[in-house]
Amino acid sequence: MAEIARTASVPVTGNVALPARVLTENVIIGRILVIKLDHIGDFFVSVEALCRLREAWPQAHITLICDPVNYDLAQALGIFDEILKYRFFDERFEKKNKSMRKGERDLRCAGIAELGLGSYDIAIDLRHDFDTRACLTYVNARFRVGYAKAEHRPPGGLVLDLALAEIPPNCPEQLHAETRMNMLVALAIDTFVPRPTRQIVRLVDDTRVGGPFEGRRYMVIAPCARSANRTWPLENFIALAKRIVASHNFAIVAIGSAVEREQVALFCEAFPSEACVNLAGVPLPDLPNLVSGASLFIGNDTGSTHLAALLGVPTLCVYGGVSDPRVWQPLGGDVTIVHSKTPCSYCHINIEEDCQHNQRCMSEIDVDRAIAQVSHLLGDVDTREDKNHSR
Repeated sequence: MAEIARTASVPVTGNVALPARVLTENVIIGRILVIKLDHIGDFFVSVEALCRLREAWPQAHITLICDPVNYDLAQALGIFDEILKYRFFDERFEKKNKSMRKGERDLRCAGIAELGLGSYDIAIDLRHDFDTRACLTYVNARFRVGYAKAEHRPPGGLVLDLALAEIPPNCPEQLHAETRMNMLVALAIDTFVPRPTRQIVRLVDDTRVGGPFEGRRYMVIAPCARSANRTWPLENFIALAKRIVASHNFAIVAIGSAVEREQVALFCEAFPSEACVNLAGVPLPDLPNLVSGASLFIGNDTGSTHLAALLGVPTLCVYGGVSDPRVWQPLGGDVTIVHSKTPCSYCHINIEEDCQHNQRCMSEIDVDRAIAQVSHLLGDVDTREDKNHSR
């Protein structure tokens, strides 16, 4: 306990989940490398996944590295811009049925560098077993994709940017090889292929017009969360909102569940009634329209924050240490988190009494850090279209 108390926290802001970074940075995928160095049967089973890659990126330059025995088959597919031959498994190894020793395997992986490869946006090792995975370390790629062993730190220092867990051969639950490859390719597509709109917009009723403050931009603030360990102190929400109102003159819509209405009322007491409305307990079907019309959303790690982010509303999430933001941060193209990664993160403890560190992960996030992120989100607020009038 004392050791944790003395250990410094790590401040985190921005987007830490890979899909969120892709959205924020508007990543364009122009060059893809596929490593598929195994046998004839493996190649046949991979054809569905390979074709899905081409369908997802019809204009990309796709290079395949394959075993020489599969070269003609790969050409016959007609989906690659370049095909390179590289022998990783040889007949001598197969006939003797011996496991390839680590030193020999490392040499064969390193041999990839001798192919004179260029740089790629994505490099994907489509083999499920670990043998060829280290080949990715010898490729200049912005994002490396493949299967990963379950242990915390992978062998050889290879860290994948996007991965599916490798299924051990002794695991009672197994998936067919084709399904595994299709899943890995689907993961890459879902992460990197831009979507003009997200299906969550189906929850917004475009026939409804107007908003809570006619002719005035407003921000939505959700100061509560179901877990106290995910909740930023109320006085911090009040201080942050006052600074935003002073600089941007937003009206305020405060939301929460019906059981949080009294707590939300304490927040609203800090603002003039004509500029702040308590809509805690608003019916869930009405929430998407209310949130989508906002110029800014601020909340804890809670459901309405995810909604705002997915709807494209500029969103600040004050993120606690209960769960890993790489997995659960709000996802969107105009989102930022402010987070303090404490030595006790990520505890998965939602009950207030079970936290032995006085919600340190939330109390360490100060208003100055939050306002800096709001300023980043609202850098062009004066030129941002008023969503209330665009509906």
